[in-house]
Amino acid sequence: MEAPRSLDGVSVVGVVAFEERGDGVTVYHIKLSNGEVLKKRYNDIRKMFERLPEHDKKRMHLTFPGKTGLRKANDEDKNKRLAAFDRLMKTISSETSLSSSPAFHAFLSGEKQVKKPKGKDGKGKDDKKKKSGFKKMTRKDFKETEIESFDDFFGKLKEPLDTVNDLSENLADAHDSLASAFEEPFVISAGIVEGDFKGLLSYYMVEIKKAAGDVKMKVNSDFEPKIKFKGKHAKHVESFIEALTTLVEAITSFVTTAPDLIDQISECAQECQDFPMKVKDEAPGLSPMKIPGAIKKTTDNVKYLGGVPSEFKEFYENVKQVLVLLETCITETFGPAGEDDF
Repeated sequence: MEAPRSLDGVSVVGVVAFEERGDGVTVYHIKLSNGEVLKKRYNDIRKMFERLPEHDKKRMHLTFPGKTGLRKANDEDKNKRLAAFDRLMKTISSETSLSSSPAFHAFLSGEKQVKKPKGKDGKGKDDKKKKSGFKKMTRKDFKETEIESFDDFFGKLKEPLDTVNDLSENLADAHDSLASAFEEPFVISAGIVEGDFKGLLSYYMVEIKKAAGDVKMKVNSDFEPKIKFKGKHAKHVESFIEALTTLVEAITSFVTTAPDLIDQISECAQECQDFPMKVKDEAPGLSPMKIPGAIKKTTDNVKYLGGVPSEFKEFYENVKQVLVLLETCITETFGPAGEDDF
């Protein structure tokens, strides 16, 4: 977690660069007026933007750049995306009502935002119910056991666990972004019930077809999806197409990277099952007073690690269901994809 920093008189100079991590996560470099450069993930910026005062964003007609697969984009597209984030961050920093908001302050300072007061149901009073119901995977930190061999073992798993968590978070967030279409006036007028994803997808497919557009999708045996939009489409479906493209890209990153990492994690989960019984053997010089605590911490780490594969399996099944739904709705409207469609 970032250490909180002072923001007195500090503003954003601009978004000066980005890096594309091997796990599919894009990190943007934000230069501050004090010379410091912050490295923020796409999702960090998006969440900050979503928490800004809504009326001020609407007043300034601010929009957030969608995620369109930087790894597959050409240099011109990448530079356009960088410029879009540069304009957005400069605008937020220069607008008093936005730059002084808790969301922007927490984003720049590295502090966590204060949680909203909870109601009787335990949920934040102003929180909207998740429309997608797509549960993210949970990332927990390993406890320090003070046993060098054990801490080294668990430490090596931090990177694959972080990657799987980031990929699952990106996917779940993309699904939630697609679900925001339920709030569109024309979707509501069409009688689409909130939460009815088949109805939502079918509605938009028909709208695309009305404008002489075409959509094709296919999913291979490894559940890697491909989607292609052809022809024209009406302006009111542009954000939907972008959200759907982002979701498909997030699914692709997840299914092509996460399963192999989970296989590695699963093997390690099996390997460490007897660690709690080996505490005394692994740390013969450990104070007798610390042994119970070391056993407890080791047991907690083993338990958490052992539960990751099951949590992944549940998440992956949800992903597969989404793919089936997407392919079904597209095929019902436009027919199956042919050999020459991709």
